[in-house]
Amino acid sequence: MKATGQGTVEPRTARLLGERLTQEHFAQMHVLHSDPEFMLHLGGVRSPTQTHEYLDRNIAEWDHNGFGVWILRDLESGEFVGRGGLRVLRLEETDEVEIGWGLRPAFWGLGLATEFAHECLRIARDELQTPTVVATTSKQNHASERVAERLGMVFEREVDLQGLALKLFRVRFDGPSNPRLQRGPVASRLDTAETQGP
Repeated sequence: MKATGQGTVEPRTARLLGERLTQEHFAQMHVLHSDPEFMLHLGGVRSPTQTHEYLDRNIAEWDHNGFGVWILRDLESGEFVGRGGLRVLRLEETDEVEIGWGLRPAFWGLGLATEFAHECLRIARDELQTPTVVATTSKQNHASERVAERLGMVFEREVDLQGLALKLFRVRFDGPSNPRLQRGPVASRLDTAETQGP
C-alpha cells in the first residue's frame, strides 16, 4: 500500500495529535526505549544505537510508503504521550497494513490507545483504502489484546515473525478497496513495540 501525494494527514483526536516521525524525535523515542516497564514485552530496553536504527528504519518506511509511525502528543499541553501508526507487514508472502500503538506508562488506562487507534483505522479505510488491517501482540500483552478487541478486531491465529510468537488480530472494512501493496527493501513487519500498553 502506498499513499498518494505527500502522505497521510497528521492524525488528530479529541485528546491527541500525531506528528510524522523524524530524526528530531530521537529524545522522545529514547525515553520509550530506555523504560523497562514500556519495554517489558519487547525484549528489554534498547541502546541509543538501537533507537537510531529504529528511527532510520521507520523514516525510510515513511519515505517509501507515504505512511508510518507518528509521535503522539497531548493535544492541549503538547506533552509527549507515545507513538504508533500504520506500517506494512510482510506476512506469509502477503503485504498487510498493520496498526500499532505504544504509550508511556503514565498514560496507560486512559483509553488513549483506543482513541488513537480508531483514528488510524479511519485513515487506513478512508485514505489508504485498504480492505483490512491487522495488529500483532505478544501472548503476554493482554492490555493490547483488549485494545484490539475494542477496535472490533478479531483474533485470527498465532504467527511467528522473526522468531517471535505473536497473536494476529484483524478487522475488515466494507466498501471500496485499493489492493495495491507496494513493498520495497525497507518494508517489513511492524516492530512489536507498536503494540505496547493500553
